Amino acid sequence: GNLITQYLSHGKDDLASETLEANKQLAREIISPELLSYLEAAILTSTYPDEAIPLLEKIASKHVPKLKEQMNKITDAVTVSSQEKESSMILSATKEYDALLDQYTPILMLQAKIFWDKKEYSAAEQILEKSAELCKYHEKWRLNMGHVMFAQEGEKIKESIPYYELIIEKDKDTALLDVPSVALANHSCIINLVIGTLYCAKENFEVGIDRIIESLKPIEKNLCSDTWFYTKRCFLALAAKLSKLMCVINDNTLRDILNILKNLIMKKNHFSHFETSFFTPSRFLHQSSNNIRKPDHAFHRLFHLA
Repeated sequence: GNLITQYLSHGKDDLASETLEANKQLAREIISPELLSYLEAAILTSTYPDEAIPLLEKIASKHVPKLKEQMNKITDAVTVSSQEKESSMILSATKEYDALLDQYTPILMLQAKIFWDKKEYSAAEQILEKSAELCKYHEKWRLNMGHVMFAQEGEKIKESIPYYELIIEKDKDTALLDVPSVALANHSCIINLVIGTLYCAKENFEVGIDRIIESLKPIEKNLCSDTWFYTKRCFLALAAKLSKLMCVINDNTLRDILNILKNLIMKKNHFSHFETSFFTPSRFLHQSSNNIRKPDHAFHRLFHLA
């Protein structure tokens, strides 16, 4: 069971399937029926996702009543008159609820992931929303709800802010959904990048740019074609506002921008694998100045600050 789970967690579904198929009888003897059903459904999602959906729904339906029953126990514990007894009962009931929730969330996330992989983000949101009452305080649920809302763009992007901010505050960077584009960097990166983009969209550039730059640290690990796509959009949005004298920024923000771009130029060979004809860090500087050796001058000119 542990071996198959490890294969699945690392995206090696073929190995998981082969291992389970070659050891079916042994698996039935040593793995609980509930876990075995989950593993079979998880393996099925990669080859026949539509067939996996009803299997996961059936498994999930067995967990929901247990979670609701435990929620009622927590509510009952709160009504106990004795403060000492109340505290003990609440603690015990809460621990049991958390344990049940940890068993349920992988099933829920796997259901949502089927639709995420199809780019049906609204459907993925609906799957997560159905369990909001049970999971709204669970970190993984919050993070992935933020992901599916952000992926839908438009007004949904604004709705994703609270979910990401809650994660940022608690410094959490784990998730069960594998986000295939912008989260090529770690989740701490994507959360900062998302919030930075949102603040820039609201024209709060100082906070937004600070988050964007923070998301790229360390730059060798977190800068890729996808993270650069969002970074450059925020820089260009700021440049456009400054060029029209529609906003101002403090010296520290400008200095941070210049420093990160100098860093890009100094390490441009490291990032040559994702440069495209559309836009690259070096072209960004060339558009403002022919002298790539003086990016600070280039950006002063671009921002009309020189």
